Amino acid sequence: MRPGFEGGQTPFYLRVAKRGFNAPRHRLFAVVNLDQLNLMNVPEVSPELLIEKKIIKRLESGLKILGRGELKKKLVVRAHKFSSHAKEAIERAGGQAVLLKSKQPS
Repeated sequence: MRPGFEGGQTPFYLRVAKRGFNAPRHRLFAVVNLDQLNLMNVPEVSPELLIEKKIIKRLESGLKILGRGELKKKLVVRAHKFSSHAKEAIERAGGQAVLLKSKQPS
């Protein structure tokens, strides 16, 4: 007999509750930091450009810009979400943080 066989009744490993919780509305975002934007030599950054330049592989639920690093150039950044620090840093550098419409409802 194979390990875990219990004579036809539901095995113990199927009766016990599984660990964790799977949120039905969980959203994954492609993430880009400010220091990655510094390396780009374009005046405007969009999700399509980041996919083309292979900085991100796919969008998932959208693009989120995070505030790691320092932005040293004026950029127009289009994304689905911004962290507060990233938005502040983009505007401090003279750029613009443009919020795109989300792909899925919040």
